[in-house]
Amino acid sequence: MTGINWDFDLNAGKNVVWSVPLGSQTYGGPTVIGGKILVGTNNGGNYVKKHEGDRGVVLCFNEADGKFLWQLTRNKLEDASNLDFPEVGISSIAAAEGNRAWLVTNRCELMCLDLEGFYDQENDGPVIDEADHDQEDADVVWSIDMLKDLNVQPHFLATSSPLVHGDLVLLCTSQGITAGEEAHSDPEAPSFLAVDKATGKVVWKSNLPGKGILDGQWSSPALGLVNGKPQVVFPASDGWVYSLNPDNGELLWKCDLNPKETVWEEGGTGTRNAIVATPVFHENSVIIGVGQNPDHGDGEGHLWRIDATKTGDVSAEVGEIGTAGSPNPNSGVIWHYGGSDKDGSVTGEQGESIFFRTISTVAIGDGLLFAADHRGTMHCLEFATGKRLWIHDMMCLIWGSPLLVDGHVLIGTEDGKLLLFKAGRTEGKPVREYDVKDYAAVYATPVIANDHLILVDRANLTKIQLKAGDK
Repeated sequence: MTGINWDFDLNAGKNVVWSVPLGSQTYGGPTVIGGKILVGTNNGGNYVKKHEGDRGVVLCFNEADGKFLWQLTRNKLEDASNLDFPEVGISSIAAAEGNRAWLVTNRCELMCLDLEGFYDQENDGPVIDEADHDQEDADVVWSIDMLKDLNVQPHFLATSSPLVHGDLVLLCTSQGITAGEEAHSDPEAPSFLAVDKATGKVVWKSNLPGKGILDGQWSSPALGLVNGKPQVVFPASDGWVYSLNPDNGELLWKCDLNPKETVWEEGGTGTRNAIVATPVFHENSVIIGVGQNPDHGDGEGHLWRIDATKTGDVSAEVGEIGTAGSPNPNSGVIWHYGGSDKDGSVTGEQGESIFFRTISTVAIGDGLLFAADHRGTMHCLEFATGKRLWIHDMMCLIWGSPLLVDGHVLIGTEDGKLLLFKAGRTEGKPVREYDVKDYAAVYATPVIANDHLILVDRANLTKIQLKAGDK
């Protein structure tokens, strides 16, 4: 999209088409398809009066005017806050195609929904015995209870956002270490899953990384073409990324995103990290950074660009974790950005951390890469080399990811602001700053759809006009 008019005011309503309330906590972004917008949240919006109290919900709105259409409602898991954290709701971003949507619920269910709900006067199956079947309710087509059927145990919350590849739905199951315990409930339970999108039948599954899981697995897979052939990359909680053949689950390559000498410690005090961000494919390579549960606070991070044409273990180093590694002759690392600036050549200070933990996905365009670390620094790098061009301290925690569009980069902050940067090699300060309604935190990434900006903040969904004459 080009020719964007960035002159809008979320509080005064300037160029705001409509804004509607969501729940009290919203972490997932919007899905826009077929004139509808889907958002996962909690039950704080009270749209369906028969459901009271803490629930996980997905709200469906009409894209044109923001009218509420229907709601998927899922009860919280009983006496299981270590699996289904209170008041968080549904954080999965739905994948959608045609008249179907696929998402993961707070109860660790993979669900297929009919986008028409019950407005078409039909109950699409094989699930036809929904407890909620009024016009304001979601029409569930099929469902997999990953807790009961696959013995998956999420850590605090199931969050993966699925993707569609041909006839398959691919996702991370959110298999993790059960809170308060040192051992997994079942290291053979799958972390990665492929399901027939029409029937819900499991096509293949993988328990990678098995006993290597360090924490929760809250990331999502990415699909890309490498030399014309598809790969699906799954980030795992052991700090590795695994590239698989999406059609059969065969391992193509894997890469450790931590130096071998790093050590994991509970609560984020160690130097080894898991992965929360989603990978990005670009020019036959994969770019992703490491991170941890945001509650673990600051920590030194690493951002990697990996050659996706290689096979086997393509890590930078080989050796035992927790000891000094040696160079890997099969390394596929194109560049690495992060760790300690030992000589001060990057940051200007010897020993300063170059990059911190991140839960954000990078944005790439015109030879530039933009990455936000959770501490609140925007990094602009040269994509080809990983060289730092500029940074800007946003002075606030960052949960979402940068949106690159029309020569600009837009990102939301936890203190309720949107910051707009020019996407250039030398510009390092915001050119515009917007206050979000009621200064609500922005945990999700804004999206562009049909020449409008769709913004999800902690408690609101807003449609913003970006071109003169649009409605």
